[in-house]
Amino acid sequence: MANVKALLLSPVHIGSGIELQQNIEFLIHDQRLAVVDDKKVLEVIGEDNISQWISYINKRENLMELLKQRKPDVTISDVADREMDVYGTRLMNKKTLKEQLHNGQGFPMIPGSSIKGAIRTAIITHLVNKHTKTVKNIISEYKNLNASKNPGWRWQLRDFQKVEERILNMLLSGSNRTDPNRNAMRFLQVTDASFNFNTIASNVLLLNLTWRGWDFKGGSDQLVEFIGQDSESRFRISINHDLLGKNHLKTDTAFLESLEKLFEIINEHNKMLINEEINMWKDEAGFPGQLEIYLDILNEIKQTALSLNKNEAILRLGGHTGWNSISGAWAKNNKELFDDYEWEILKKSLNKGRNVDYFPKTRKIEEEGDVFGYIKLSLEN
Repeated sequence: MANVKALLLSPVHIGSGIELQQNIEFLIHDQRLAVVDDKKVLEVIGEDNISQWISYINKRENLMELLKQRKPDVTISDVADREMDVYGTRLMNKKTLKEQLHNGQGFPMIPGSSIKGAIRTAIITHLVNKHTKTVKNIISEYKNLNASKNPGWRWQLRDFQKVEERILNMLLSGSNRTDPNRNAMRFLQVTDASFNFNTIASNVLLLNLTWRGWDFKGGSDQLVEFIGQDSESRFRISINHDLLGKNHLKTDTAFLESLEKLFEIINEHNKMLINEEINMWKDEAGFPGQLEIYLDILNEIKQTALSLNKNEAILRLGGHTGWNSISGAWAKNNKELFDDYEWEILKKSLNKGRNVDYFPKTRKIEEEGDVFGYIKLSLEN
């Protein structure tokens, strides 16, 4: 397996699936956030006050008040499992914190499955573009079959999901049916990336397009824990060429020729997404000032992407990176697959039945304008 260095170009969030409650499971003071360690709380309040502690939890009262009753000079560090810097305004109004995934040793991590999933998205875009005729035939067959049964048939979300499944099965397995044992992605192996760095917490805003223009959606901001920019990790990646050769897959596996070829495909995909996002805003006006910072950061990442060598790649993954960073974006990026009328119907269907000028019509950005999810990968000897 090859060693890979991962350098975070922007904050990355991989959720644990847990939302911590402020004043109960985490505390904030002076731009610092502490995730509470129950054992340390118990040491402060004493076992005789467990019932009072439970009462505070049930009533959603501030744990710090109880702690100060027992230890007037208590600080959040005294009861912290871990601490981090926290950024944003009106922090005391945030009810929850979306927790970053940590490994068994307590280090923040990006699972190998998340890295592999982001690579898979780039591979799918590459294969769709390389085998556009095959993909078009699958789409046409699906449309014709449904139109023959119902002359008024139009695309719905469930139809997109069904045709996507057929396309991915054919491109990755050479079959109309799902077969994990024959899926080419099986031969790409990626380990977890753990980071020996403190996390950060920041307020995430939802930038939304309405009839008035682009603005932040009120009440949708969220406090999120991230692995911070400039954090580094090492993980391992390999292509099992021996097993791949023995399986004789009936599909295109040229993308597994080498890690250099794989990195080339990853870069092709992510450069396209970066350019598309920057270009989209060129004719837009009246957006919040944070977007200027957002675009400056994107342009910096673009310059990094343009300077990469064959052993380096830019990858985007994790939470708050948007629809363009998931596998379904193949439908939007290849203009040969759906005509304008079909895409308008699909856009509405994919946007929960709402008409939109842009798709996707939302962006999640950090309160001060930061971008999420960009990583630079470097193969090491």
